[in-house]
Amino acid sequence: MDDNRSNIDNQLVYRLELRLNKAYLRFKHLLRIRLKRIGKKKQPAYRIVVADSRSPRDGRPVQEIGHYNPMTNPPEVVIDGDRALYWVSQGAQPSEAVNRILVRQGLVQG
Repeated sequence: MDDNRSNIDNQLVYRLELRLNKAYLRFKHLLRIRLKRIGKKKQPAYRIVVADSRSPRDGRPVQEIGHYNPMTNPPEVVIDGDRALYWVSQGAQPSEAVNRILVRQGLVQG
């Protein structure tokens, strides 16, 4: 009888752990502000996009907020500052490269 009860308790604990893990994974995946590569081979250009952190680098973004061309001298950066600040305020995390761009543009503190 006690073995049966402990087995049921173990199953309930296991199910509860699964539910908690699923809830954690749902909130763990945040939006990211990152670079999406475009351009030809050996001639990189990037779009600055807001995307789900689980989506592939060149996958469908939530919104495009600018572009970055490192091949020009100096590198060309065009970014919609209002939209960038909006997404940061909504919890989107900029990647390291985009964070450097935002700091250079004076949109966020470094």
